[in-house]
Amino acid sequence: MSHKTSSSQVFPPVEGYGQQQNQQYQQKRSRMKQEFTAIQVGDPHTEEETLMLQMRGGTPPRRRSPTSDRNRDNETKSRLDDLLSRQDQLLNHQMQVSSRQTEIADHLRNQNQSMNEALLKQILANKDSMIASLANQQAAELDDHGRDLLQQHIKYMVAIIRRLNADIEGLEAELKGRDIAVIGTNAAVNKLEVHHVTMLHDLRGRIVRCDTAIGKHSKDIGLLLGEIRRLEAMIYGLREKMNGDIHRLEAEMMSITAELERQHGVQRSEVGSLHKETLHRIQMLEDRQQHNMAEWRESLDGNRSNIEHYLDKMDAKFKAMIDKATAGWGNLMGQVDVQIDKNMVAILSRLNRLDEQMAKERQTSKQMHQNIETQVLATIQDSLSYNNAELAKAKLEFRNGLTELQESLANLKRVVEGRRKLMGHQIKRDLGTIRKALFMEMPPQEQGTTVVVKNVDRSMEW
Repeated sequence: MSHKTSSSQVFPPVEGYGQQQNQQYQQKRSRMKQEFTAIQVGDPHTEEETLMLQMRGGTPPRRRSPTSDRNRDNETKSRLDDLLSRQDQLLNHQMQVSSRQTEIADHLRNQNQSMNEALLKQILANKDSMIASLANQQAAELDDHGRDLLQQHIKYMVAIIRRLNADIEGLEAELKGRDIAVIGTNAAVNKLEVHHVTMLHDLRGRIVRCDTAIGKHSKDIGLLLGEIRRLEAMIYGLREKMNGDIHRLEAEMMSITAELERQHGVQRSEVGSLHKETLHRIQMLEDRQQHNMAEWRESLDGNRSNIEHYLDKMDAKFKAMIDKATAGWGNLMGQVDVQIDKNMVAILSRLNRLDEQMAKERQTSKQMHQNIETQVLATIQDSLSYNNAELAKAKLEFRNGLTELQESLANLKRVVEGRRKLMGHQIKRDLGTIRKALFMEMPPQEQGTTVVVKNVDRSMEW
């Protein structure tokens, strides 16, 4: 190698490799933007709903308010914008690193040129001093000393060349490994991008399915509420009808009791009138008897012989008449009591039947209320359990989608962090190789000249 060799000629692919990576990142960024615009072209909510309704043969429903869809699109857009902004930051950081690398390479190139010029000046000065010293000393000593110095210099140059060859082989192996790692990371990033796009489509589909399920559940809840209102109206009607029947039965019972009281009063008045009439008849008979007795006494004053016989006869007759009247009055009172007992028994049996009918109606209404309440509670419980299961399923799908999205974002972040670390290690290795190349490069020696190397600074060699 000559002393005019620079670091740009020793490692030419460093800057070109950074430009190639910038071009690849620009292409990936434009491709992600195109995919995002392609995702935003169509609204899958309305398309899937219209397709499902056309397949079922129904008319498409009224379009829903797009606030929820707009919010979801804004959330996905904000997340993608965050990803793009992070990727732009990484690209800017990489461009800054590449510009810093070019500045370091220029600085090292200038330093190499200045050091080469200083070494040339020092070599020329050493050459002049050696020529002056050789002229003063003997030829044999100068030849031996120059030969020894030349041999040492040749050995040193051979060792340097071997070490440079080993370093070049190691750098070639590192470059190959780095190219393989970059290809692998690019493939992984492409896979993650494809997986991210598919996950977005899957998440949109899940959101659409959840919206349809929520609409279906809301319709089912509306139907159940209508059924509950209908059952409540039916229960209210049955309650009103039962109250009317109860009021009607109470009115009938009141009318029956009033009729019974009236009949009892009539019967009591009849019994009183009969009692008064019998008493009046008895009084009339007694008065008539007393009048007859007085007449008979007056008539018997002249006929005392037949008076006792006639009196006995009349007493027996009057006793028979009194017994007959009292027996008729007792029979009449017995008939009245029997009729009153019969009426009371009939009224009590009718009241018992009314009580039994009211108890049966109350029991049937109670059973009907219980059956309706159990049916309504069972339907409500079934609908609530079904809605809870569907909501849990939707929450699980949302949670799975979000976890997968977070995992994909974490993997993308991990890959970007690994690439950043890899680029940092690569830049450090390139700087180390440039430093080694600068401090290991030595100018060629001319024939017939010897060089004395003194106080060589090897602190920055490795």
